[in-house]
Amino acid sequence: MIKYIKTFFYCISVIILLLISLESCDTQKSVMFQKGANLDSLNLQVKKNLHTNYEIILQRNDILLITLVSSNAEFLKLFEMGTESNARIPNSYSSGMANLNGFVIDQRGFITVPFIGEIQADKRKISDLKNEITTKLKEYITDPIVNVKLVNFKVTVLGEVRDPGTINIPNEKISIIELLGITNGITATADLRNAKLIREIDGEIKEYTLDLSKSDIVFSDKYFLRQNDVLYIPPNDAKTLNSNYSPIYISVITSILSALITTINFLLK
Repeated sequence: MIKYIKTFFYCISVIILLLISLESCDTQKSVMFQKGANLDSLNLQVKKNLHTNYEIILQRNDILLITLVSSNAEFLKLFEMGTESNARIPNSYSSGMANLNGFVIDQRGFITVPFIGEIQADKRKISDLKNEITTKLKEYITDPIVNVKLVNFKVTVLGEVRDPGTINIPNEKISIIELLGITNGITATADLRNAKLIREIDGEIKEYTLDLSKSDIVFSDKYFLRQNDVLYIPPNDAKTLNSNYSPIYISVITSILSALITTINFLLK
């Protein structure tokens, strides 16, 4: 009888120790593309349109660099002088990107371009704005070559990534996957199924929940990031549970149970 009692208490103590150990471990793997649609079976035309024809939409407070190339040296000089007088220098962020002069889209959604005047830029594609500027400059010169570039494209990534922070994007197109690559990937405790994308649309803050474990995320209209987006990767359930128990607490409980097992063994000999 004593033998059975000893075995019973011993098993109970071992089970408790195992439960504590399991709670302190990460049980949810952080694996991208572990489930979801087969990319090869999806509509390739949809994929082509999304990835090749994507353009960001300009917003208020965006800063644009507008450059002109022309054989008319006198007009080009006057245009550049007007550009400098209307330009402002934006802040630089962690990427180390050099400060550039640019036209700020005001709260009404307009920029003021030399010789042209006000042009609406808010809620437009860069290619459309570039074409309008080129067309209007043809009233003054015959061969304008215009380039328009967004110089304050930045996104922020927070949470369970190895290098969180705000990042300047040198071009005008970046996907969620590329952003996670820039931050050296996710941590082992990331919850990819409940990633949060925070985006400002027409002055209103929107929050979207994304499942980055599914392969068909690449076909989502949230796959490509917009300027000023914030991506948050939350911790998984295991890390959240562990945060409620300090290492000291777990160590104390483990020590008490170990002492209890030793005492039971001694008394039931």
